[in-house]
Parts: sequence; C-alpha cells; structure tokens
Amino acid sequence: MQTRSKIVLTAAACLALLAATAAVAADQVATASGTCGVAINASGQAKVVVNNYCDAKTAATVQRLLDDAEAQKRLNQQQAQRAGQLERDRDSQARQIQELSAAVQSVASLASAAKATPADKQAQALLAQGDTAGAVALLGREAAATGAKSAELYRQQAALLRLSNTAAALAAIERSLAIEPDKFDALWDAGDLATAAGKLGTAQQRYSQMLSIAAARAATQPASSDWARNLSISHNKIGETQRAQGDLAGALKSYQAG
Repeated sequence: MQTRSKIVLTAAACLALLAATAAVAADQVATASGTCGVAINASGQAKVVVNNYCDAKTAATVQRLLDDAEAQKRLNQQQAQRAGQLERDRDSQARQIQELSAAVQSVASLASAAKATPADKQAQALLAQGDTAGAVALLGREAAATGAKSAELYRQQAALLRLSNTAAALAAIERSLAIEPDKFDALWDAGDLATAAGKLGTAQQRYSQMLSIAAARAATQPASSDWARNLSISHNKIGETQRAQGDLAGALKSYQAG
C-alpha cells in the first residue's frame, strides 16, 4: 500500500516563506488572475514577472513588446522635441533676416535722406562693397557722436553684428535700449541675443519687459492682432527661458498663458 509523504515546515521555514512572499508582494505592482505579473523598480522601469499563469516564454514576449512600446514612446518624445526646436530655429532665423533687412534698408534710407551726413553715405557704400566690419565700426562711431538717431544706429549695428559676434551685438542693442527703453523689437532682440550668449537672467528680464508693453498695448488696442500675437510671443519667450533655467512649473504656466 502506498503512503503519502507529509511535508513538515519548521517555524523558521514558515517565517522565511512568509518573508519571501511579502517581498514579492511589495515589489509587484499589478498581478491579475490569468496574466503575467508586472513589477516596477525604483527608476520606474517595468519588468514582467513569471507566475502560475504566465510561463517564461510568455513573459519574455510580453517584456519585448513592453520594451518596444517604451522605445517608441522615447523616440516620439525626441522627435517632438526636435520638431519644436526646428520650429524655434526657423522663427529665430526669420526674425534675424527681418532685422538684418530692416538694418540695411535703414542705412540706405539715411544715406538717401536730404540731411544725410557723409558718414551715412559712407556706411551705405561700405555695405555695398561687402565691408560689413567697416560699416559696423562707422555706425558705432556715428551713434556715439550723434544724439537724435543714436538708438537707430545702434540697432543697425546690432543687426549687422548678430551674424558674427553675439556679445558685441548684445552690447549694441543694450546701448540702444539705454536711449529708447520701451522699444518692443529692441527688447525682443536683446532677449534673443542674451539667450544666445547664455545670459538667461538678462533674457528673462527683457522678455518680461516685452510682456508688460504687449499687455498694455493689447489692452488699449483689443482689435489689434499684431499686439495679441506679440503678447503670446512674450509669454512663450519667458516660458522658454524658464524651462532652460529648470523652472518647469513656471514655464508651463507661461506657455499656457501664451
């Protein structure tokens, strides 16, 4: 006659079994009846767990699918970030072309004016010859010696310098703001140049000034789509600077306002 063997667990073995069961239960986040278990580690990574309902082969397949989905998610995030950066780069380039065109046209306008000075005409001639450095130096000298149009000359100088010397361009636009502190476009340029120079505190200050001006103008000119757009741009510029400084909550608030 066959006898059944009895399994006897000592008290220590029972305690060890209970401890192991508790450890698995603590690490396992979700285990549904008839499915594989899922454990989440401290870094947030999911690992498929083999159990009575899920053999090793099934767990490996589920893990691969899970890893593929996570990789695709990361790829989508990277693509979205690159797309956002490309859009910002295009906007920045368009802005740069706009300011450079305005500077060249302004130099030409001053040179053709009835009260044009020899320096005005020489600056245009230097640009026409491709001597940008010479034109920049001349504009700087003329701005320092002139009162009425100094701010405009400094803005021209900044636009021409922007292509080759960010620090010098920033210094020039800041000189223009010392004369005309409420010039919206100059504040915008100053913020972008400060950002490019890594001076995020200065950039945020200039963008905040933009915001104040845009908010005031949008309030007094509610039908103006230009000032509504400038208000949105100001919020977004502040948001970009906050994000770059690690203030994600502030950046989100600014983006939502924009």
